Amino acid sequence: MLDVDRHDTGSKDLDYTMSLLDGYRASLTIMAACELELFDLVAKGLNGSCTVDDVMAETGWNYRSLERLMNSLVALKMLHKRTESHGDTYSCTPSGGYLRKDCEETVWSYTSMAKRMFGSMLNMADEIKSGKHQKVAFPAHITVHKAASNNPIDFVEEEEHRKRHDHSGNHHKEGHHHGHHGHHHHNRHHHEPPLSPTRKLNEIEEEPHFAQQAHGHPSHLHGHLSPHKHGHHHHGHHGPGLIDSHALHERYRAFDTVGKLQAPHLMTAYDLSSFQSAVDLGAGTGCMGFELARVYDNMQVTLMDVPRVTELVKHHFMPPDINGLKIEFLPGDFFITELPEADLYLLSKIVHDWNDEQVDKLLHLCFEKINPGGGILLFEKCLNDHKDGPVSAHMWDTFIMTLCAGRLRSGKEYRHLLENVGFTQVQIHRTQEQCTFDIIYARKP
Repeated sequence: MLDVDRHDTGSKDLDYTMSLLDGYRASLTIMAACELELFDLVAKGLNGSCTVDDVMAETGWNYRSLERLMNSLVALKMLHKRTESHGDTYSCTPSGGYLRKDCEETVWSYTSMAKRMFGSMLNMADEIKSGKHQKVAFPAHITVHKAASNNPIDFVEEEEHRKRHDHSGNHHKEGHHHGHHGHHHHNRHHHEPPLSPTRKLNEIEEEPHFAQQAHGHPSHLHGHLSPHKHGHHHHGHHGPGLIDSHALHERYRAFDTVGKLQAPHLMTAYDLSSFQSAVDLGAGTGCMGFELARVYDNMQVTLMDVPRVTELVKHHFMPPDINGLKIEFLPGDFFITELPEADLYLLSKIVHDWNDEQVDKLLHLCFEKINPGGGILLFEKCLNDHKDGPVSAHMWDTFIMTLCAGRLRSGKEYRHLLENVGFTQVQIHRTQEQCTFDIIYARKP
């Protein structure tokens, strides 16, 4: 006789396993719809809805393929379908509304970056075997020849980068800090195959590439020079015009959209009204610092990032209410530039880029400049203390593993790092699982 209970359990287990293995199909389906700006086309219809014929008439796309895509989005609960006398009509669900390009509250820009992140994880097995970060090259049309940031150089082995930022402050004798790398242009032969998301940098000689960590915050954009074919790096001063400004802007915009949606909740989780000054360290597009100044209008907020990032923010990411905010910019590298004194320090998606030794150094630098009675806020996704969840945090951690020497940590580990420096009253505030930030708050005695 068939063991029904055992059969049902096995079926559920298999369904769960297959749903994980096939999960990429849902992601890529949504990314394709966003690339086509399909959610905008649907929303522009009469009363926010339209038929497949309406979209086809507007675009000239293939009817059968378009219908199958839209029905798939219905199954994913990104679109809603209603059967009427003149045919099926489609409209955006609340979740699908976040995928419209023309909305203020949107993650549309993030979807194009997520598609590029996908390629960086395809060689994870090699990273597990070697312990070395995978040197993934992104397609040539999104290459940024030189992108400076306060964050670590992508794909540099942990030991090499540790030497560049040791406690003595001296640079490694064979190289300089990431803000001082130069590069050379090299013409590619016409017969060379195009770059793909899975093509490794060690397969490509003498060519600079843009490497993207993409951890959910716009400050995670780093330049990387691929090794010379003889094993040496090129050094020199980089002059103006070496950044592909449009590509850099697009990448920062991708993560700014997510950060802006979550910033209001993050800035009101704790009462910070007693603080008069704050520094957003490695501020990226400044979405967190802007919101902090917006919520606490008596607070002077300094946004600190490397010069090219602060200039990018001034030209592309200034909020419309900037004149009513107490904001100032401080160009500089937080491992080199002297930090300003302040009541509060804010580090959003910064700590997970570094190993424990580098984090200890960074937190000591902050502790020295925080006024007595002040505080520090870390916005990071926390692993459970037993490191068995949440799923979203572990998926970010494995992604980070393929790119740099940093890692996600548990609340217990963040508490230890902060208390070791001298901070007290450490509190961990966990948000919803799919929020890319949890909040770690501590005080300086």
